[in-house]
Amino acid sequence: SSDHLARAWHHTYGLPVVVSNCSNNYGPYHFPEKLIPLVILNALDGKPLPVYGNGTQVRDWLFVEDHARALFKVVSEGQVGETYNIGGHNEQKNIDVVRGICALLEELAPGKPEGLERFEDLITFVKDRPGHDLRYAIDASKIERELGWVPQETFEASLTLGAGEFHTFRKVMLPQALPAIGAATAITFTYAMSLVIVILVLGSGGAKFTILPLEILAQTRSTSLNIPLAAAMAIILLIVAAAGQYVAERFLQRERSGSTEIRAN
Repeated sequence: SSDHLARAWHHTYGLPVVVSNCSNNYGPYHFPEKLIPLVILNALDGKPLPVYGNGTQVRDWLFVEDHARALFKVVSEGQVGETYNIGGHNEQKNIDVVRGICALLEELAPGKPEGLERFEDLITFVKDRPGHDLRYAIDASKIERELGWVPQETFEASLTLGAGEFHTFRKVMLPQALPAIGAATAITFTYAMSLVIVILVLGSGGAKFTILPLEILAQTRSTSLNIPLAAAMAIILLIVAAAGQYVAERFLQRERSGSTEIRAN
């Protein structure tokens, strides 16, 4: 529907529009609940690798950096009013993707979770979801023909890169970042308490506050309204601080107790 709306404005009002459609993306910073990062992370933790049905659903996989290069091509060289399909030229069955990741981890991960002989042993077939599409396919010949774009990364090479990225994030960046998150939550807590104290003390004195939430409160010039509003803001900030602290502690606990290691090529 968004495609139709954009094209309608182009044809009716002359809005300069270029539309692109893509296949399944994967790569660094991929949301961890998606197939490829989920398989990598679960395998490293010795958890089941869930596969819908018999795993024969086919998807075309497009590396995210190839997609970014294609989008730049479309924006800078594409014809206004045209639509370009962007695909990875890489159709794979889901079960083959999972097994490929397991084979890759056999090479990259020198130490498996205790009691695990092969990563493939973690593959678990689960009930297929209703209406699960058997195949996603895309014809990307137009963008290759008209703009000269083709994907640069092979599936195998980019999967290796993805495994290395997840290792770096979990084993290096995350342990370094979480203490900072904990400190930030403490600052948030302090700010929330300061906010309550300042509003209660200054009340409706009309002081010109320089901190944004305080400026908002100062606009009301009403003690009866300022105090409840300050309390509401403080409660929200306290919830955020508590949630951040909880997440930081849970991640730190998980990372410190992990025993699986992986080396990047």
